[in-house]
Amino acid sequence: SDASSKFAKNYRWGYFPSVGLAWIASEEKFMSGLKDKIDYLKVKTSWGKFGNDKIGNYLMYPQINPRGQQVVVNNVTYYLPTQSNHPDTTLHWEVITEFDAGVEVQFLKNRLKLDLDYYNKVTSDLLSYVDRNAGEYAFDITNIGAIRNSGFEFILSWNDKIGDFNYGMSVNGATLKNTVLELGNNNADIISSNYHRTSVGHSVGAIYGYVQEGVFQTQEEIDNYYPSPWVSKPGDIKYKDINGDEKITSADRTFIGQTIPT
Repeated sequence: SDASSKFAKNYRWGYFPSVGLAWIASEEKFMSGLKDKIDYLKVKTSWGKFGNDKIGNYLMYPQINPRGQQVVVNNVTYYLPTQSNHPDTTLHWEVITEFDAGVEVQFLKNRLKLDLDYYNKVTSDLLSYVDRNAGEYAFDITNIGAIRNSGFEFILSWNDKIGDFNYGMSVNGATLKNTVLELGNNNADIISSNYHRTSVGHSVGAIYGYVQEGVFQTQEEIDNYYPSPWVSKPGDIKYKDINGDEKITSADRTFIGQTIPT
């Protein structure tokens, strides 16, 4: 367990258990017939929760700006104190729950080693700054939403010796699937720009736009295609009518990619 003074008294404590298990299978009798092929084999798994409180101090309390508003009386300026934030009095820990499973294998007299892992990490009760106009979640910072990151990681290495010279080399890589599981404000999309939005079921900041369906070759092709709000000319991109209403409008935009590499 852990406690943080950045949260109100009733929400200060968080409990973050974890457990890990490993099994060296290569030491078992049933593996004896593979000793000439597999020098070492370990199967491992772990599960745990971790807390995040990386925010500013005293954000769960109302804060006063002593010069929040000003009035002028008889050419004299007076300043009036105002509340400068909208605090969430239930602000609490952001929680990361992670599951990992993998294997470590060594071959060729322990010279070749493969470390392969699967991970699944869910971050819930995200500590997020939100728009003050976001309805019931109109706090400067609150716990809102959940995101999953999952994928595989590997390290492949080779270590050997030539005479008195020791050398080693390795290569590593990973995959990542980022998925938004939950958003506040009734899971309404977060639109960060004309071409990016965050929506449940997609990655954070996914690319949102029109689907390209070719290139206009002639003016006749343009004249016979669906009408659109812009003027097209030969050589321009032809966009797909997603909703089937036989015209190209903003309703034909959809998710077409992501900014987070996989």
